Amino acid sequence: RFGNLTLSESLARVLGHILGDGGVHIIKNEGKYRAFYVNNEDILLDSFKEDINKIFGENRIYFRRRENHGDEIWLSSTIGFILYNLLEYPKFTEKRVPSIITGAKNQSIISSFLQALYDDEGFLYPKKHMVVISLANQNLLKDIRKLVLGLGINTNRILIHNSKNRTKMYYFSITGRDNITKFKEDIGFKHPIKMNKLNQLINNYRVR
Repeated sequence: RFGNLTLSESLARVLGHILGDGGVHIIKNEGKYRAFYVNNEDILLDSFKEDINKIFGENRIYFRRRENHGDEIWLSSTIGFILYNLLEYPKFTEKRVPSIITGAKNQSIISSFLQALYDDEGFLYPKKHMVVISLANQNLLKDIRKLVLGLGINTNRILIHNSKNRTKMYYFSITGRDNITKFKEDIGFKHPIKMNKLNQLINNYRVR
């Protein structure tokens, strides 16, 4: 428990999304901690809103549709401050997996947290039989890989992708029928397009 909060699958997913396509915008001199989440997939946005309401009760959630950059959800400063502390922002200079997740004993908590991150940052290559997650933050990626390995899913090592136009990105892949099947069972996706691709990838193994 953290104050009146219990670590639940909903809270684990919210923390995963804040580390993925979200964040906490901090204006310290005004005492503002505005947590936000950006995505263009309605299923993920709706799931995030549902989780927030489950954890904190019915709250004012600010929602903004944007044409080119993904839609935005902004939360109250009170919720932002709680998430800021749960994610141990004061302790780290960059986003990292917080100790309430690394210390969780319940596998469903870890799975929910990882699912949120893969929904935001994961992608699939069905023809290459690969599930990949990629981040600019190498240390956060190392934290995530450790959690995936802890579920008994083997991963390949972290590699670097250098692109002329983009930030240096770090990524690791999951390959092999058994690992990918276990990934689907233990992590999977809420993102419908990614889930379809994952099913397609697994079906490709069956017809080979």
